[in-house]
Amino acid sequence: MLNLKSKYYKIQNKSKIPNSKINFWDSEIRICLVALVVLGFGICRAYAEDKPSSGELITKAWEAHGKRDIENTFKYTQQVIDLYKDEADRLQGSLTALPKNKEEIEQVAVLNNVATAYFIQAESLMRQEKTQEAKKVFQLIIEKYPYAQAWDQRGWYWQLAEASGQSVKKIESGLIEVERKKAVSQIPTKVVLYDPGKEEFVDYAKYGEFQNSGTKDYKYVIKDQAGLSAAVGEGIYPNTTSVRWDPEFKKAQKEKRLDAGHWDFLHSPDLEAAFLKWATSSEPQGVKLFYTGLVLEKAGLLKHAIKCYYAIVMHFPGAYGWTYWHTPWYVGQAAIAKIKFLLRKNPELGYKLEGADITVQNGNDNDVSNDVVITSPGKFIKTGPFDKLKLPHKEKREIKNKVGEGRARLEQYTNGDWQLMVDDKPYAIKGITYSPTKVGQSPDDGTLTNWMEDDFNDNGKIDGPYDSFVDKNGNNARDNDEPVTGDFQLLKDMGVNTIRWYQQPFKANKQLLRELYEKYGIRVIMGDFLGKYALGSGASWYPGTDYNNEEHKKNMMKSVLDMVNEFKGEPYILFWLLGNENVYGFACNADKEPEAYFKFVNEVARAVKAADPEHLVATCSGDTLFLDVFGKNCPDVDIFGTNAYRGDYGFVHIWQDVKAASDKPAFITEYGCPAHAEGRSAEDAEKMQSDYHQSAWEDIHANMAFREGAGNAIGGVIFEWIDEWWKAYEPGLHDKKGLFTGPFPDGYMHEEWLGVCGQGDGKLSPFLRQLRKSYFTYKKMWK
Repeated sequence: MLNLKSKYYKIQNKSKIPNSKINFWDSEIRICLVALVVLGFGICRAYAEDKPSSGELITKAWEAHGKRDIENTFKYTQQVIDLYKDEADRLQGSLTALPKNKEEIEQVAVLNNVATAYFIQAESLMRQEKTQEAKKVFQLIIEKYPYAQAWDQRGWYWQLAEASGQSVKKIESGLIEVERKKAVSQIPTKVVLYDPGKEEFVDYAKYGEFQNSGTKDYKYVIKDQAGLSAAVGEGIYPNTTSVRWDPEFKKAQKEKRLDAGHWDFLHSPDLEAAFLKWATSSEPQGVKLFYTGLVLEKAGLLKHAIKCYYAIVMHFPGAYGWTYWHTPWYVGQAAIAKIKFLLRKNPELGYKLEGADITVQNGNDNDVSNDVVITSPGKFIKTGPFDKLKLPHKEKREIKNKVGEGRARLEQYTNGDWQLMVDDKPYAIKGITYSPTKVGQSPDDGTLTNWMEDDFNDNGKIDGPYDSFVDKNGNNARDNDEPVTGDFQLLKDMGVNTIRWYQQPFKANKQLLRELYEKYGIRVIMGDFLGKYALGSGASWYPGTDYNNEEHKKNMMKSVLDMVNEFKGEPYILFWLLGNENVYGFACNADKEPEAYFKFVNEVARAVKAADPEHLVATCSGDTLFLDVFGKNCPDVDIFGTNAYRGDYGFVHIWQDVKAASDKPAFITEYGCPAHAEGRSAEDAEKMQSDYHQSAWEDIHANMAFREGAGNAIGGVIFEWIDEWWKAYEPGLHDKKGLFTGPFPDGYMHEEWLGVCGQGDGKLSPFLRQLRKSYFTYKKMWK
């Protein structure tokens, strides 16, 4: 993950070149006007086509700004402004609200680029300590371009006017934190159901008929709507009336507690208002039921929440929503995962859901029109006190397939399960992303240094690995009873056996990695970005790596093989990793050319195996986007890896989807949760982070070989070891802004808080460590 203002961050511009204000006395324009009389529009068209796009100029501007080249920074930004300002003003005037999704945002790319040009100029002025000049430019952005947004290559857009406002605040007060305005009540309330329903676990067979279960034509036909409505209770389909008869609903309406939008209520502590608002919202029924269930779950009404989730499976199994990145989210699959999670975590409820499954064929693209939804609703089965002691039933462990010739290899058994073996013993990847960045450093301004070489106290020892200490009492000081321990020892104590590391952008310290393995037993998954962020391909950021370009492919192949040939003899290598969620695009075209991308991945995998038959090859994708294309085109890739952030109840249907599409083992290359939640105490937020991680690992574990799940999980990699303070604007500030929406405790990703340990107030960085609850949760699970 790279920074939103680094030279790697750019705006993707797909717009055609717009008309711009013409200076009549420009000599080239005069020539063009003469040519119009003689030759028509031909020469003018050629001239227009030669004009650089706003996206190309912004790319050059960011690169110059990153190099602290003030002259070229202002040269390129001023070109953008001079050429495209009129078009940007027109686009701004055409908008009445902030564009919400990527498609809408890219339609106003010129507006975004012009505002970004001003923003870069203001940032440059700040660097030069010309704060009042910078403030004027920031104010211009706030006043003239409130709907302009800029793209962060880590996966979200940020609002330039909001960022400018924060910079103005910093100029005026030295502070930059901006509190999000609360649109709804923040007074904690409880949910007391007016109509809880007559059945806690509804027997749907009494009220209707199941048709075509296990097929795409599944349907539940209600025969007794009144009876079913009475059984499920208020807020649950088909009971759409009880909630409106609820006295608390009428009271809340009178008090105007329900006046805001339903999304504003989702993470409000006013749970009563949140339930009433969501139960009466205008969202499609599947989405409405899911978030009504989520509120009930927070309120501790687990049985009613489960009824909500199961109503989705029964009536709306093909329901979908859209993620922040405008990829489909299949609500029915999430509902089943939620039910199983709640029943597993609360065995006192006395039930399990058996036989329920929703498979979405063609569900790995962004086109929901071609989806085929196959539904088996399953049924609830009563459990006894000894059920949890029963081991999952699996067939005898007979090997039917072996992959790999080295110390790390794969075994597939006759029941279809997969296991990673190292030195002939089962190996679960208990991994973490390790990047101990010093507070104040950032790739934005070129201050980021190589943690494998850092020795800021000049004592001859690498700082993070060997010189860190645990601040046990949280006083931001090293006391006499807080000895130097070193991160490598802390990782070992936690139970970590693997780190994920990419060869770009810093050189590896081989001796350090050997010590990591020999003294602490931790191996390395070593990766190459394979053209993501244009790394290794030789392409410029705009338009980025092209997986149909032979020169780009040649460069990337060389980058990977150079890595393999240099490190293949190192004892710490577990296996090779290709890419990093390239399917999302961003300075590469894998999102537009997934078949070309995955064919190239397979080509590289074959070349790697020819150069190094001793190590396995994996790929790192983005969730399950284009998983079907991977399955068809990557027979030589041994392991499917993917970055996934799906919530506090596991990874939903990923394991089954990978098995169906490719029949390969899988691991989560990146997952995590912030230790900050708006409106919650630090202790509560740490607990929520810990719970999220525990559920994630339990889901991974449940889907390993010879367990109750899909049997193809081989582990996961936490993101990340320690908080990195550079992720959102100010590397010297531990920023609490929510960068984008997602399935996190307060509904936002706070990317500077993802560590299982923190750096305190930052004054003793890179040495101080404050271990969070999630650290000890893993220590218990992994040891």
